[in-house]
Amino acid sequence: MVLTLPMFRAVKQIDSGIHTTLIASAYVSQLVENCDFIDERIYLDSNIRINKILKQIAPDAIFFPRPKYNEALAAFLARVPKRIGSAYRLYSLLFNHRVYSHRKTAQKHEAEYNVELINRFFETNCATELVCPNITPNILCMVDKKIIEKVGASDFIILHPGTGGSAGEWSAENFAYLGQKISNNFSNIKIAVTGSDSDFNKCEIIKKIMPEAISFCSDFKLEELIAFISRSKLLVANSTGVLHLAASLAVPVVGIYPNSSHLSAKRWGPYSINSVTISPPETEEDQKDNLNLVKVDDVYDKVKSLLQSNTTSD
Repeated sequence: MVLTLPMFRAVKQIDSGIHTTLIASAYVSQLVENCDFIDERIYLDSNIRINKILKQIAPDAIFFPRPKYNEALAAFLARVPKRIGSAYRLYSLLFNHRVYSHRKTAQKHEAEYNVELINRFFETNCATELVCPNITPNILCMVDKKIIEKVGASDFIILHPGTGGSAGEWSAENFAYLGQKISNNFSNIKIAVTGSDSDFNKCEIIKKIMPEAISFCSDFKLEELIAFISRSKLLVANSTGVLHLAASLAVPVVGIYPNSSHLSAKRWGPYSINSVTISPPETEEDQKDNLNLVKVDDVYDKVKSLLQSNTTSD
């Protein structure tokens, strides 16, 4: 969703009078609820079907950045006048404005592919810019209190060992050894660990190796996690949504990525000039996506470089 929101920014840049509607999973509600570029939000659940939604709102155009057959069919059956999506799906005939881009070749970043749908349809050349989440003062205040309670007044770096499961992962042990190395060399910076319920075991591994790490695993709802990330000095993560949240907040990011083009940093990396990525050495074809070939010392060097460059700029 972080990489989809630039589409709304682009539409409003073209014509601020266009009414924009987001149809998405309720999971992202805390990310998009206060977005300035979205006029209406409709969340899908088991009781609301997309064909019923489309008949009710009768849009003039619908964009499919990540198309699904049932959704494309619903738009076709609802007779939405303009249906914009990829030309390379078996069901692309359901779209009447087709964009010829093979995303799996990673010639562009995912956010750029999304904005390309807008530019091709409107025949414009809008830039791709991430949308910074709006954090409400009460959420920020609550998170700040938790930071003071558990971290104190020190700066902190976030280690996020979990993933969405699609691109492999650097082990929790590696994150722990990285945290130790950072602490040994930056005594004024504390290490915070974040994760969801499913990441509990990974967070526990880090705590076992590095007892001084401060675990926030399962502590935050999405809107609270966004506020927490905004207060951090830097974030280290595998390819996952938390990394993109940090990039949208202009928090420095170190991302660890496979080499295969459809999973690579070129397509899925942090869309930020204040970020770096690292991938395994491509010595053997069958090992090119083995993230545990990425050395702790090499990731630390990336962290150190970003910390020093941001300290200099400050």
